[in-house]
Amino acid sequence: MCRPKQDNQNLRILPDLVQIDHVLSQNIQLQNQVNQLQAALRQQQAATIAAYLIGASERADLKREIKTVCCNHNQ
Repeated sequence: MCRPKQDNQNLRILPDLVQIDHVLSQNIQLQNQVNQLQAALRQQQAATIAAYLIGASERADLKREIKTVCCNHNQ
């Protein structure tokens, strides 16, 4: 007769376990989304830095070209 009482106690904790499982699943999904966003952010940062370096390089080349033209023109 004690067995059914134990089963009833186990059934009472079942909703809690289902809720815990749901929360854990959501946590895993959110962590995956965070990881994806971090990867996308790193890519965007790398692209921004690359664009800045290309622009800086082009400006440096232009300055050299201007100096070359000006120096040759003055001679």
